[in-house]
Amino acid sequence: MVEQRSLLLVLRVFYLAVSGFAGAVLALSAPADLATLLGFVVIAAGLVAVGSIVFGSVLLVRETQMAVAILSEQTESLRFRAAHRDQGGR
Repeated sequence: MVEQRSLLLVLRVFYLAVSGFAGAVLALSAPADLATLLGFVVIAAGLVAVGSIVFGSVLLVRETQMAVAILSEQTESLRFRAAHRDQGGR
């Protein structure tokens, strides 16, 4: 359940990044007079997009570390049970 919520958060952050880049591109494609006024919007949208990608990447790395730790624990548990089952069967 926690992993699903974390992955949904990562998706939302990456969607925010995509919308930030899209907003920056749309603001840059405006007419010259309007583009000058939208300069701050372009900078803000770009910063939001880059920040969202960095934050989303950090979340994905943390989620991957948790998944690897869980898989390692499960593998060790299976090896332990298999070793004890082999000893009991002899």
